[in-house]
Amino acid sequence: MEFSRYLEYKESGVDWPSQVPSHWTVIPAKYKIKTISGGQTTKNLVSNEPLEGLYPAFSASGQDVWMEQYEFDSCGIVLSAVGARCGKTFKADGKWGVVANTHCLFPSSSVNRDFIWYLTNREDWWEKGGTAQPFIKVNNSLSRKIAIPDQSEQEKIVSFLDRETARIDALISEQQMLIELLREKRQTMISDSVIRGLDKNIKMKNSGVEWLGQVPEHWDVKRISNLFSESSEFGEENLPILSVSIHHGVSDKEFDSDEMDRKVTRSEDRSKYKKVQPNDLVYNMMRAWQGGFGAVAVNGMVSPAYVVAHPKIDLVADYYENVLRTPKAIEQMRRYSRGVTDFRLRLYWEEFKNIKLPVPPIVEMNAICDHLLKVAKQFDELTKACLSSIEILQERRVALISNAITGQIDVRQY
Repeated sequence: MEFSRYLEYKESGVDWPSQVPSHWTVIPAKYKIKTISGGQTTKNLVSNEPLEGLYPAFSASGQDVWMEQYEFDSCGIVLSAVGARCGKTFKADGKWGVVANTHCLFPSSSVNRDFIWYLTNREDWWEKGGTAQPFIKVNNSLSRKIAIPDQSEQEKIVSFLDRETARIDALISEQQMLIELLREKRQTMISDSVIRGLDKNIKMKNSGVEWLGQVPEHWDVKRISNLFSESSEFGEENLPILSVSIHHGVSDKEFDSDEMDRKVTRSEDRSKYKKVQPNDLVYNMMRAWQGGFGAVAVNGMVSPAYVVAHPKIDLVADYYENVLRTPKAIEQMRRYSRGVTDFRLRLYWEEFKNIKLPVPPIVEMNAICDHLLKVAKQFDELTKACLSSIEILQERRVALISNAITGQIDVRQY
């Protein structure tokens, strides 16, 4: 969609936008917006009447909480003024509570509330202070000049933006749904390949294990204890310390110090780290049922809090990583884990070793792993294309709002 500009512009007197439509009024925002800080009264912020009952509340984090102290009864805007989301605004209609570290913005009768929301709902619009704990300099921000048309034109701009942003949001939602469908399809293909094999015409048999169901007739089914043995060999000073991610398995290099602090369960005594080698299987006792395990690709060490499983027979650990990442296998690991709550579940070797897994010939293990690498690449490319589309749509959304709300494009005819 192509948009024309207004016929005449004038200097705005501010850095951006440097020009605005000639018939728009340039005025400090504070003359059009009344602000009241949350957390400073026990009365209705508008009517000044005593509060009655409980109302959902806007907090600085943007989450709804229930409270009974600070309320307004009007169509306003709530600004998160402190913390990670400072500068984020929310439209609020009806009775809402407002907790501390937030501000209520009430546009004057000559200004459309949604027009002001579109204008101020950008973090870069608000002047910030602080470093470790950012905060909004509300008075400074509202002293800046804004350009506004008359109410009729404000309503046309708001109507246009409501319609066009909804359309863009729907397209973004479609891409997000497609990503989720790709993820589900990818997982289904992985599960089918590692449990049923690649030959769809092969004769099947009952595995004797409920969660596995049927497997190819020539495959075996064995306990993990017949495939792996627990290894607790101490590491060596020159070996890299590897991490185990619930999403990406075992790393193939040592992270820098900052990443190590965030991603690795560390021990001060380096001599206690466990040695690992290619084709080992490693899992985090507390997070195995969430996917905290993987096959090892390089020589290294892992945290003493991890369990290291070393192959007892000729096998491909990558294949078993894929098996154990299937939803049904993860449920088995959760079932075999011990603990009062999910947050305290631990999968000890004594339980892990009793889980039964399929055992195809090693030639098929390698073929399945090669196939899954190709599948992963295809799905990654499709997902990347979806993410790229989302990024383009989000950029267009921001640009459209910015240009319309500052008069850089004329959307009245739309």
